[in-house]
Amino acid sequence: MRRHARVDRDNFGLNYEIAGAPMRPVADAWFHLMRIGWSRLALLAAVGYALTTAAFCGLFLLGGPETIEGADDAWDVLWYSAHTLSTLGSEGMAPRTAYGHGITVLESLTGLAALAVYTAVLIARFARPTARVVFADVAVIQPRNGVPSLQIRLANERPSAILNARLTLSVLMDDVTAEGQQMRRMRDLKLIRHEVPMMALTWTAIHLLDGDSPLLGLTPENAESRLFFVFASFEGTDETFGQPVHARFRYAPDHVLFDRCYADMVEHLDDGLVVHLERLHRTVELADGRPELDDPLDAPG
Repeated sequence: MRRHARVDRDNFGLNYEIAGAPMRPVADAWFHLMRIGWSRLALLAAVGYALTTAAFCGLFLLGGPETIEGADDAWDVLWYSAHTLSTLGSEGMAPRTAYGHGITVLESLTGLAALAVYTAVLIARFARPTARVVFADVAVIQPRNGVPSLQIRLANERPSAILNARLTLSVLMDDVTAEGQQMRRMRDLKLIRHEVPMMALTWTAIHLLDGDSPLLGLTPENAESRLFFVFASFEGTDETFGQPVHARFRYAPDHVLFDRCYADMVEHLDDGLVVHLERLHRTVELADGRPELDDPLDAPG
């Protein structure tokens, strides 16, 4: 059986569809449990618990009124089923027949298995390292040593450093082959510096629009037609978790600002520095400000 699935990537800004994918609900169960939100996971657990309790309650009722000792009606059987599924036991009620004992054992094993799976999912989700690396909402194009440059800024929201940080920048744009066939290709954008041994505060990545750049000659007038998206992908090792972390962002043509620069984020005090994350997305006109200077504790592009 095949299905028409929709995959939504809100965090990356991409919405696309996957058609004709084979349905594998069991094989992909762990994948979906790790991707769904916390509220949906809690709702799924509650619904699963209720449906399983009701199903075993029906099995107990099929055995007749003498199956559960101490149960006066169907509601008592339902509560007995709920307690058995959670392996708590039910005071005053117990299985009377061999059929009742068998269903009780089966429900207890089901509850133990479900609890083990749910606990594993919770541990895996809590233990999974996540990056608190945030990108500026907009990219800017400004001169760098007299050469136009595309700049993006990112910052680490956590007080821990990210080791062996690496950033790659790519652009999705139209290209025409020698045969005249128009294709949409991903082109790499070379950075002045794409890797730093440690990222603690901020990083302003810089791509020069020189003779080797796919964006050479980019202007506000042709930006819409020349590029579709600029993709930024970050990876590194969090020193606290000791595990790799990832972050990514996408810039549409209207998120690329010309003749602007990022406002300063780092404030120098007598006893140290203050990094103002609220200024991460702030830009100023080149005529009204100055290009942001690379701070010695920053990781410049």
